[in-house]
Amino acid sequence: EPRKGFDVLLQALPRVRETHPDLVVSVLGSGAPRIEPGIEFEGYLADAERNERLAQADVLVVPALGRESFGIVLIEGLASGAPMVASDLPAFREVLTDNDGVVGHLAAPGDADELAEAILRSLAEPRDLRFERGRRQAARYDWSDIGPRVVARYEYAASHHSRPGAKK
Repeated sequence: EPRKGFDVLLQALPRVRETHPDLVVSVLGSGAPRIEPGIEFEGYLADAERNERLAQADVLVVPALGRESFGIVLIEGLASGAPMVASDLPAFREVLTDNDGVVGHLAAPGDADELAEAILRSLAEPRDLRFERGRRQAARYDWSDIGPRVVARYEYAASHHSRPGAKK
């Protein structure tokens, strides 16, 4: 799907490969595979296999161009301990930001040069630099944390707002 930004990643790869010539890119998820040198299309993977692949990744790149409402793939990557590079979209920035700033690296949507720079910065960092921080950030989106907050919002709304047509 064009909004996922795969073509931007393709434009960024030559610059990344100047420093990392043996780089292999694995593309996970549904979609039509394309023949591209150094790119393996894995297709859809079961959750456990996907999480294992993310945990082994040198960097998870999510170069979406826009119209992303949340970024569940970012949370899956953080929970798996993958170093992150993502487009600087409002929803992505929110998911990746903790009290210390952005967990990972952001690049302007559609900017292949900036994406390449972010990937190179991530690959140059020690892998464990953000591991625990990312896992803590992902835990903020676990249902055991979100569920009670959602219920509290509904309880608040129910107790502070009258029903339409109800007598006041």
